[in-house]
Amino acid sequence: DEPAVDGPDRRIRSHNIDAGIDYNRTLSISRRTTLAVNAGSILVTDGDESLFSLVGGATLARELGRSWGASLDYRRSVGFLEVFDSPTLIDDATFSLGGLIGRRLRFSSNLGASRGSVGFFRGEGTDYVTYRGGASLSMALTRLFAVRGDYAYSQYQFDDPMAVPDVLGTGHVRYNSVR
Repeated sequence: DEPAVDGPDRRIRSHNIDAGIDYNRTLSISRRTTLAVNAGSILVTDGDESLFSLVGGATLARELGRSWGASLDYRRSVGFLEVFDSPTLIDDATFSLGGLIGRRLRFSSNLGASRGSVGFFRGEGTDYVTYRGGASLSMALTRLFAVRGDYAYSQYQFDDPMAVPDVLGTGHVRYNSVR
């Protein structure tokens, strides 16, 4: 049971029922490929309306050589984003690739996309799409310490830009970010 979120006019509660399917096995076609699946349900209510949704995900992972790996991940969830006063139904997919380039240098990368609906009670919200990607290099200095450099890019597209709160107080919302 997650904590309630107070909005300007109502209190939203969620009840996460983690009763469903969990599967995690190596596929018989290859000992280097694994499939993990989980499913459950969630009930979100604002006092007047209730929404029941199936949630869960799946991950397909493959070992590539001795020190490399790739994975494809899909998740469906309900979350509470800080800048909105309503719950968000989220579908997310991510592809990751990484491994050792040398004995001390590790590379990792990811590409992903999310689609969500903020405030899914009776047409009160807005839909959005997020695209993101990133890469990281880390070099081991000793057994306990490493130095790392990261690059991340994300882009947000909202169906109704006016529904996005101005959290920075600048009078406008920036939809693209690079860090």
